Amino acid sequence: MDVLKTVCDILKTGMSLEKDQIWIYNQKVDIPNDKRIYVVVSLKSETVIGNNIEAKEESGIYDEVVWSNVVSDVGIELFSYNVNALNRRYEVLSSMRSTYSVQKQEELNFNIGRRPIAFFDSSFMSPSAKLYSFYYMYRITHVENSAKPIDYFDDFSRADMSDKNNLKINL
Repeated sequence: MDVLKTVCDILKTGMSLEKDQIWIYNQKVDIPNDKRIYVVVSLKSETVIGNNIEAKEESGIYDEVVWSNVVSDVGIELFSYNVNALNRRYEVLSSMRSTYSVQKQEELNFNIGRRPIAFFDSSFMSPSAKLYSFYYMYRITHVENSAKPIDYFDDFSRADMSDKNNLKINL
């Protein structure tokens, strides 16, 4: 599951944004100087809290399935060159808890925290005196998995243990 794309989809739907109003951080996007609102989503940190591997067989074909339980801290920055970001700052919160968000979480088997772990006015960080900016950070738990075919060996050679000084493997 691509956490950042999923969060972008949830915010785009919940806030009724156009495709060019929301993007993933560091994608070489030129910020238009207009009166619309913009959202940037970024990955701030990740922690693997569990990791497992198992071989699964289906019709004589074996797959190695690896999955990791991950906690991701996702940053969301909302900004505009007018008061739109100021007036719509709570739409991020409602979008992340919306019915659409809950349905996506159930469909893709992940969980967005009920409230952000950080939420503050970040306008002071911009050199522009007219930029309104708000920053949110959400903690998201999800499972990342992959499967690939593996060879399965059911016959192993036995070692001759009678002479401990001269161990040989019988084939």
